[in-house]
Parts: sequence; structure tokens; C-alpha cells
Amino acid sequence: MANTIDWGQAAINNTLGFGQAAKNSTIGFGEIEAASWSGETNITGTPSTPPFSNVNSFSFDGIDDYFIGTSTYSEIDGLGNFAFSFWIKPSVLIGFRQILTIGTNSADYRNQQIQIACGGNRIQVYVSSTSYYWRSTDGSLTQDVWQHILVTRDSTRPIGQKGKVYINGVDESSADNTRYWTNNTPSNSGLMIGRHNNGWASLFSGKIDEVAVYTQDMASYVSEIYGGGQGVDLNNLATAPQPTTWQRMGDLATWNGATWTMTDVNGGYTNMSINMVEANRTTDVPTIPYSTKSILLDGVDDRVQLSSDFTASAEFTVSFWMKPTAFGVNGSQYVLGQWGVNPNNIKLDQAGQIHFKIGGTGLIISEAAQGGSNNLVLNIWQHLLFVRDSSNNIKCFRNGVSYGSTSGLSNTNTLTYNSIGRVITNTFGFSGGLDEIAFWNSDQSANLSAIYGSGVPTSLASYSPLHWYRCGDGDVSPILTDNGSGGNNGTMTNFTTFSTDVPT
Repeated sequence: MANTIDWGQAAINNTLGFGQAAKNSTIGFGEIEAASWSGETNITGTPSTPPFSNVNSFSFDGIDDYFIGTSTYSEIDGLGNFAFSFWIKPSVLIGFRQILTIGTNSADYRNQQIQIACGGNRIQVYVSSTSYYWRSTDGSLTQDVWQHILVTRDSTRPIGQKGKVYINGVDESSADNTRYWTNNTPSNSGLMIGRHNNGWASLFSGKIDEVAVYTQDMASYVSEIYGGGQGVDLNNLATAPQPTTWQRMGDLATWNGATWTMTDVNGGYTNMSINMVEANRTTDVPTIPYSTKSILLDGVDDRVQLSSDFTASAEFTVSFWMKPTAFGVNGSQYVLGQWGVNPNNIKLDQAGQIHFKIGGTGLIISEAAQGGSNNLVLNIWQHLLFVRDSSNNIKCFRNGVSYGSTSGLSNTNTLTYNSIGRVITNTFGFSGGLDEIAFWNSDQSANLSAIYGSGVPTSLASYSPLHWYRCGDGDVSPILTDNGSGGNNGTMTNFTTFSTDVPT
């Protein structure tokens, strides 16, 4: 483990010929040598196939952390069909942040053989030059959440569909401008992770895991590679071919006291870290989400009728995940409610404003009026939590952060809910997805971060909700089981199926 070779500038200048030599190397790479995989040719000794596990990823600070290849990466030279698979958990989505790059000789320093980046809240891919690209839809990336990315191309697909971007197994492609592009020009650099080869654009900020390169289109294998929400053994999938290059991004990496070194498990290609410390390797990895089902409401007459009322005359907490597809269609989007002389409801009118009625008295929770930017977003999963504290002040939080003003919103009326997705006598229902709906007769703001779960639903059992609806997980249609202590089951009305679209 005490490697005395100076990997830094030598690797940057590409003076060490690690390409084919690495495949036959007998250099002791510590953990890699001790835990060799079947199919590796860069490790001496008897190959073995340990059970697959994914326990590590690498964290990038967005300032100067990255991985550089120690030799020219030429695996996709001359190819028009190829694919890249990886997991990212971006901590910053502002600007243009490089994820993967392979360089070429070009008069324009921006141009590369390929570059894959977070361009704001979507994936952007460029080949040969910035004139040839494809990308995902605007808003398809989520900050601080693990998501799987498959960038893939097939020249035989129709015009405008040759390049594809799949996020969490779903085709999120929005544009392809590679109609007149034929194939990759030869590379003159290594495979760089987290940085542009020539320093153009910002460095990636967040975590990256399980980077794989394929020398063919992989669109038909996306479900296997995605694995339902966790890293999978890419060498032993049911039908998908093995990747040409597979960097485990922490698993099987070695630290020599100054540098991290990764050797891919299939081809022997080596990457080394620049400006990283030992703590850059983390145990934060993609895992199968706690929630696997949700309810999808049509905005017309779909709702869930509770068997009895939830009432709160003092402190309360209301928590749920939602993915609205519209604001204020034909009026308002009613998420929760109860109709009567003194109605209660939560309704969405616009991105920066939520109407919250308690016992007939309406409150407007306005993010826009405060000049804030934590607005609601259409077609994106987000968490909302409402609290009335011991002083009867009303507070709202979106994705763990305060939404709207926390002053001047006070109400002492009794809160009453008996319907999810539509107020029974009102014609305007909620349009979109709902998941993990919970009610407490107490102020749970101290547990806000844990309930939010850093962007994905987690078990609420340890927080003892009075009513808790998993919205499909553990349920048998048409009943939504109350997983809280209140025994207040709900009945799906005017719809019978669950959705697999969940917060991830």
C-alpha cells in the first residue's frame, strides 16, 4: 500500500504507458490484487468471482477534484454506436458541469471526442464538437439524489432519435442533433471523470458511482443496467453484454497515502485521482428506494376516501410527497381536504403559492411574496411538510427547506381531513402523483430532515405517525392501509391501480 511512485504530474503529462502494460502488470495494487474478479487480465494469481456488492462511491468538490486516465483511452475510437452508464448524485446543478470527457486533437479547445455534463438540470452530450449533441429534457435531473444515467447512441435510429438519454430507466431524451455526425475521431487523452480535458466548463460537484463504457448501443438493456434503483453486477446481467470498461468508483480502488488508483475490472484501464484525499471515497451509494409504488390521480374524480376523519385541535404535522402535473387547472389542485360548513384543504394554485384552509379560515403561504426561490415544480417529485406548533403558528417546508413566510400565519381552528386527492363535493382534483402521506397530532418539525430523508422517502415508523399511507407499498387495491396507530384505512375511488413512479 505504500507506493512510492509519483503518479501526479507524470500521469497528467501521459508519460507512463499504462495501457496494455497494465493488463499484464504484476505491480501490487493492494485491494485490487487481493479481490480480483473473473475476467480481469490485469491481476496475477488465480481469478475468482466474489459476490457483488456496492459499498463505495467517490465525492467531487466541484473545485479541483477529478480522475485522470493514465493512458490514452481509445475504446470508442471510430465508433458511431456506443454507450456510457453511471450513477450521479449532483450537489450543484447550476451551470455546465463536466461528468465524463475523452479528448481529441482539435483547433477548438472546447471540442472533445465525447463530453457528458450536467447542463443545468439536464444531461447534455457532445461528440466531436459542440455542434453535434443530444440531451435530456429540462428538469430531468434532481439535485442531491442518486440517479442512474445511460447515454447511448445508435446510428440506425430515426433522425432526431439517434442519441438517447435514459434517467432511472426512463427515456428522457429531448433533442438529438447528430444526423450528419458519423463516428468518433481518434482520442488523444485518457478517460477523465469529473473534469473537461482542457479545463473548459466547471468541474462536477457531487458523487459518482459505477462508471461503465460499452462499444454498442445499450438502449434495449436499460432496465437491467438500471437495476430498479441500485448498482448491479454489470458483468452478470441476464441478457446485457459486459461493459468494455467498468470503473467501480471506490470499490476495488486503492489509496497509497496521496492518490486513489482505480483499475477497471474488465479491460485493465487505470484512472488516478487528482487533488483528492482519502475521505473522497464515501459509503453513500445508490440503493433500492424504500418506496416502490405511489398513487397517480387524474385531476378529475380520482380520490382516496378515509374511513374516518383525521382531526387536530392543537399541534399537527402533515407530510407527503407529490409530483404535480398542473397548477390551478379549472380552479385549484386539491391535495387534501374535507368539505362542510367549515371546510379544510390544501390546494396548489401556482408554483410560489399554496392555499391552506383550516376550519373555514384560509391562509396563503407565499414563497413568491418573500422573494424566495424554493418554488413548487411541475412533473418533479418533491416533499411538503406542514406544521402547527404550540403557539398555533403555521409553517411549511418544501424539500426540507422553509417555504414561504413563517410569520403572521396563525390559526387556532380544528384541522379536519377525510379525503386525499380531491375534496368530495368539489370538482377540482389533484393531477399527478402522491406518496407516503402521514399525519401527526404533534409538531414534528424537529424531525424534518429525517422525514424528508435527503430526497427520498424513508420509514416513518420510528416517528409514530397517527395515520400513514404508503400509497401502494404493502397495499392491496383498492385499500390504502393505515400504517400509523390510528387504524384509519383509505379506499381508492374511481381508480384501482398503483404507479411505479416514485421519488428517487
